[in-house]
Amino acid sequence: MPILVGKDDKAGVRFAMVVPSKGVQVYAIGSLVKFIKCLGYKKVICKSDNEPAIIALQDAARRTLGVEMIMEESPVGDRQANAMVESAVRQAQGHFRGTKDALETRCGRRINGEHKRIPWLMMHAAAVVNRARKDRDALTVYRRLKGRKFNRNVAEFGENILYLKANSAGKSKFDARWLEGVWLGIRDESGESIVGTPEGVVKRRILDVSVIMMNVGM
Repeated sequence: MPILVGKDDKAGVRFAMVVPSKGVQVYAIGSLVKFIKCLGYKKVICKSDNEPAIIALQDAARRTLGVEMIMEESPVGDRQANAMVESAVRQAQGHFRGTKDALETRCGRRINGEHKRIPWLMMHAAAVVNRARKDRDALTVYRRLKGRKFNRNVAEFGENILYLKANSAGKSKFDARWLEGVWLGIRDESGESIVGTPEGVVKRRILDVSVIMMNVGM
């Protein structure tokens, strides 16, 4: 499946996501619109190459957005004009390959491109670059946007974790509140973990190792 990658020139935010197909597609439009809205700009200039599929996608996003969006195409054959996004592609791909290799080593088997975790892994790879990679000003993208370092406890991608059952707070103390799931990343908007479950992907608080240690013997 195609991968949509972009980078904001001002803050340096990278995003990367697997999309079902090239061109005008509902999920791709929604993802691009969400990314631009999260940046908080009232006006954006969206640059890309002159491939018809990406131009059509940008135009569809422009009609959906509530901000002014100006589209610019890079000259044909001018790779330098698109060097910024190509750098973002290499960074996301590099972290993607490293995380995928670690996951395969832990699972003891190869993971192909059709695996259900691949789209989440691609988004996680770009998010980690935003949180951990320092740019020329010695700041990460996360710190530049949030004004603080990213210091949340995280699990390893694909790790089995315990997550808090929905609407369990304040309920019966006799029933289990924590369920098993697979850790797929963190939402920067809320700090919630993205967890894979047999019923689908949910956003939840996860059980930290330090919490487990503190509750031994209770």
